[in-house]
Amino acid sequence: MTDTLFKMLFVKHTELLKNLVAVPLEISAEDHAVLWLSLFRAETEDELTKINALGVPVMNQAIDAFHSISNSIKGAFVFMG
Repeated sequence: MTDTLFKMLFVKHTELLKNLVAVPLEISAEDHAVLWLSLFRAETEDELTKINALGVPVMNQAIDAFHSISNSIKGAFVFMG
């Protein structure tokens, strides 16, 4: 039963996220919900740079963490390849 409930919640949240992605966003340093959504929607380095430029410490830390993880993954593929 727990597994079924988890799947139902996952599907529902996935649908909600798809709808949120379609919403155009104007990011500002004051709206943390929009900042987080913008971070998760970012597909290019330019989008991350715009978020980073707002100077919100938690966003800058999240972007730094993303870059750190991305670089370590790239390094792992170079090592393996």
